[in-house]
Amino acid sequence: MFWLFRFIPWSWAPRIGRLAVPLVVALDRRHRGIARVNLELAFGDRLVELGGADRIIRGMYAHVVASTIEVAHMARASAEEIRARVRYDGVEVYESIRAAGRPVVILTGHVGNFDLMALAHSAHGHPLSFLARPMDSPLVYELLNDMRRRFGNEVLDKKGSGKDAFRVLRSGGVLGILGDQNATREEGEFVQFFGRPACTHVSIAKLALKTKAAIVPAFISRDTDGFHTIHVGPVIEPVSTGHPREDAITTTQEVARVTEDVIRRFPEQWLWGHRRWKTRPVGDPKLY
Repeated sequence: MFWLFRFIPWSWAPRIGRLAVPLVVALDRRHRGIARVNLELAFGDRLVELGGADRIIRGMYAHVVASTIEVAHMARASAEEIRARVRYDGVEVYESIRAAGRPVVILTGHVGNFDLMALAHSAHGHPLSFLARPMDSPLVYELLNDMRRRFGNEVLDKKGSGKDAFRVLRSGGVLGILGDQNATREEGEFVQFFGRPACTHVSIAKLALKTKAAIVPAFISRDTDGFHTIHVGPVIEPVSTGHPREDAITTTQEVARVTEDVIRRFPEQWLWGHRRWKTRPVGDPKLY
């Protein structure tokens, strides 16, 4: 499929994405149902103001198809081609912290073409290490990782990556983490996300607290002109009062708030098909 997508011009990706929506919606009943539940949980009655769940779901699928076509091209595109398609908003925030020699945890999420963001960041001369969850297909996973590493990025297996993450930050490096998915009780803490308790990974907060790293939010959006923009900052400074668990929870709440603000800004570009509220507080009913 990636090979075939390379014959579609990159600039056609958004148009093809929109044309493919009816087919993808018909085929992906499972994630469509999860997305509808999530949208109701997140927006409730405000969904009407946003045009309804169906409109956002269709936009999400159009974006996913377009991103897949773009990933096929990213495996071959030059650094110059990548830079030409991706703009920065606020990159000076990141550059000032790096100039001071401070380690950085980049907070991002499944918003926009997040694989393009990582590749573009390295193509602009800012290589980083980032955590990635192994996929069900080892072949596809290696295909993606070959693309992700093209301009100097390091891909760390998310499973059992604690030592590698500390290595990167303690050496003054940059570590990217997707911080918008559900966590188990062992991995996370409950904080407010769209006004509901959501079990959220505390790894970002704990890593930043232990290594004195700055947390720099960076999210990418697909723009109406066919290009993309990486939005950087403002910096999240980890709360440090001498109470490790409470400090991690307070910092994680700010991580969730920033992520929520970005999703509200670009609702069609987040992956609503993930069971974000799967882990429930004790005694609360299942939502999916």
